[in-house]
Amino acid sequence: MKKLLSYAFLLMGLSGLLALSSCKDDDEETRSRTQLLTEKTWKLTSVKALGFSSSPEDCDADDIYTFTTGGAYSENEGATKCDVDAPQTLSGSWEFESNETILNISYVEQGATVSFDYTIVELTGSTLKLRISVFGLEVENTYSH
Repeated sequence: MKKLLSYAFLLMGLSGLLALSSCKDDDEETRSRTQLLTEKTWKLTSVKALGFSSSPEDCDADDIYTFTTGGAYSENEGATKCDVDAPQTLSGSWEFESNETILNISYVEQGATVSFDYTIVELTGSTLKLRISVFGLEVENTYSH
């Protein structure tokens, strides 16, 4: 009888753990892509090109990317800048395209509007992976909170 009760408590405990661990996934599934993108700021954590992944340079790793629910976008250069002449903050706009599979980012730089279409590889509560083709080279950037 004691053994049966022990198994029952063990099964109840495991069931509780499974229920708790699935709550995060359920919560993430109920949030829209806009909510996932805009709820926190992002930092570049990995760059992948030609099949090789690497960490970003220090001057890129401290940049802070912000997306607001109103469609505003900003990139703050952080404490270290790759180009000392670059502005500290770059501001523009963002929008989803193609059923929220493309992230378009636009901004004005030196008087000209610049626009990039990124394919969204992954967007979760903690990870944003974007892919873009630059001069025929596929580049995948990973961002985290």
